[in-house]
Formats: sequence, C-alpha cells, structure tokens
Amino acid sequence: MTNYRIATLEDMPEVARVHQKCFPGTFIASFGQKLITDYYTEFFNENPLFVLVEKDGSLEGFCMGYMTGSEARNNFMSKCKVRLAFRMLYLCMTFNKLAIQKCLAFVMPKKNSAPSKKIVADADLLSICVTDNMKGSGAAKELVCKFEELLKTRNVKNYTLAVYKDNARAIGFYNKMGFETVAETFDEYKMIKSI
Repeated sequence: MTNYRIATLEDMPEVARVHQKCFPGTFIASFGQKLITDYYTEFFNENPLFVLVEKDGSLEGFCMGYMTGSEARNNFMSKCKVRLAFRMLYLCMTFNKLAIQKCLAFVMPKKNSAPSKKIVADADLLSICVTDNMKGSGAAKELVCKFEELLKTRNVKNYTLAVYKDNARAIGFYNKMGFETVAETFDEYKMIKSI
C-alpha cells in the first residue's frame, strides 16, 4: 500500500538513506548518512516543508523545500564546518572527483554562461526523489502535488528549483509539471512555477 504523508523529525535518518539511494555518486551523497541527516534536519527544524511516500511501510521517496530567506544551509555549514572540512579533505585525498570540483569551484568560481536574472519566489524545492521501486508509478508527480498543497497552507504563490542541464529526464518531468525555465548557469537551469 502506498501512503503519502508529512515528514516528522524522526524520519530524517531514513530521508538521508533514501537520498543516498536516489542520488548515488553525487556530492552530498558522499557526505555519509550522518551529515546528510544533519543537513535535512536543519531544514526541517527551520520550516518543515517535507512530504514523504511510503510503500508497505518503507520510505521510498520524498520532496522537500524551504522558504525564501532560509538560513538552514548556512546554519548547517556553521554547525558542521569542522566535520565538513575533514570530510572534504578525506574526499579530496581519495581523489573524489566531485569534491575536487567543488573545492576548485570555491577557489576559482566559473562565470555564468548567461546573464543572471533576478528571480523572485516565495519558496524553493531543494530535493525530490523516488527509489527505483517507485519510478514510473506516478509517485514523483504526487509528491510534487502534495508539496504544493503544503506550500499553499503557507500562502506561497510560486516556487523555484534548480536542475542540472544534463538531467533530461528531470527537465522533461518539470516541464510536464508546469515549470518554466527563467535563468541558467554554466551547469543548471533555474525553473519557476506559480501555484
């Protein structure tokens, strides 16, 4: 049986596990489950905009975001800076390509490939994923719909997201869901949707 519900604080370790399952090989997934749990917990504690999907009692996906002006990412970086520094050092020493790219980008930031447009939105969708067990079931669409219902309870009129340019499947999904591209960087599109 498939169930959609609002997340609780106790769900954050499972959210981290699903994140690692859905996004293997990504930069954040390389942090390890404890740091990912702390990352999502920071966003949850600030303003819980999390929707989950479970199948037969097992967490199989989530959709989460934050309100514009969120300090959750900065708070996470501040609270975990020593752990993050050691993790980055370890990843760079083990020749983790993504960690090395992040370090180089920090030292030598790339310029945007197009002029940056100021985007005004009430919220941002940070992460959405469903496990392979749920792909093609309509779970991602339902998660976005439930996420939008949650945003409406907070009087959100529009929200944005960023998607990597090489993620054609996600771009197609977001276009079907009514998002429009409004800006881009060297590797991402910024999309917006009114609700």
